[in-house]
Amino acid sequence: MRSLNIVSFDIPYPPDYGGIIDVYYRIAALADQGVKIILHCYYKDRLIPDELNEICDEVYYYKRNMKPGNVISFLPFIVISRNNPELLQNLCKNDYPIIFEGLHTTAFLNHERLRNRIRIVRTHNIEHIYYRYLAKYETNLNRKLYYSQEAQKLKKYEKILRHASYIMAIKPSDTEYFLQYGAAATLFPFHEPRLNNADSTKGNYILYHGNLSVNDNHRSAAYLIDTVFSKIDLPVIIAGKSPGQNLALKCARHDNIRLVPDPEQEDLNRMISGARINILYNFSPAGVKIKLLNALAMGSTCICNSMVAEGTGLESLCEKSDDPGEIIDLIKKHYHSNQTDTVKSESRRDLLDRYYSNKRNARLIVEKIKNL
Repeated sequence: MRSLNIVSFDIPYPPDYGGIIDVYYRIAALADQGVKIILHCYYKDRLIPDELNEICDEVYYYKRNMKPGNVISFLPFIVISRNNPELLQNLCKNDYPIIFEGLHTTAFLNHERLRNRIRIVRTHNIEHIYYRYLAKYETNLNRKLYYSQEAQKLKKYEKILRHASYIMAIKPSDTEYFLQYGAAATLFPFHEPRLNNADSTKGNYILYHGNLSVNDNHRSAAYLIDTVFSKIDLPVIIAGKSPGQNLALKCARHDNIRLVPDPEQEDLNRMISGARINILYNFSPAGVKIKLLNALAMGSTCICNSMVAEGTGLESLCEKSDDPGEIIDLIKKHYHSNQTDTVKSESRRDLLDRYYSNKRNARLIVEKIKNL
């Protein structure tokens, strides 16, 4: 395979949030394998960067159609807003295989003009389950209704995956689900190559990090403040993108909690690496949390709830509990411990190197496409 079309649900630069981190570093790893990438990007409000031209042969951009009337379509909004005929025209300029990133980009998956093409779908979530959880915990009634309706539409729409030549799911439990639609296998998320360079120097703080503009992460941070962080006399840092005013005020009420809004990636990496304990908590089980991968690769002890680790294959590397009291006990157990579990550290490195190697996984994609 010499060339490959990749259809991204957003512009994959800068790689500053979960799914886009996976897309960008997969493109970079495939380019390193000598694959010529023809990248097709949908976008809403991200700036068009020059950096993608350094790793892609061609780049096309398509503005999403965000008109409110699309919400009442039979198609999910995340799909119909990316239903741009220019994409189909550009895909038909060549006969190379196509990777559709997420269910979002699959409007033309079953189009007759692409019938004889290799069409791979990279699933980032079981989308209707993800949207069901968004609806469950949303407090704004309009958004709650939107998420609920979108979940129903996505459940019906995902049958389009029967037209895929192959499905690359992001974790083992998702793979089992998607086998109902045809051939599927697990392709773990791609990540920043420097991920494995952990700093051995540990600071005296506990870290929770995530994209705080996402309601699940925002709610999780607020929940941890109320049930865990406010109950311990230890320094806590909460870091992430676009925290709301309510979360900022909640942090300010406690002397031991510091909010770091919108950290640069280098600064966030240093915080993850330097934390005595990384705590991860979520209320939805969607995808593989890139923040979990970051915490395991760069950090020390990682404490999380079952929703974060569930079905990832990384469960054995974490301390897990869904109970705030038990999480507090785990913090007390590990915070003051200076002992290094050599066996567990080696097991962690081995598992990450085996399943989360960008180079290895890029080669797997190339080999799979050759055999389709």
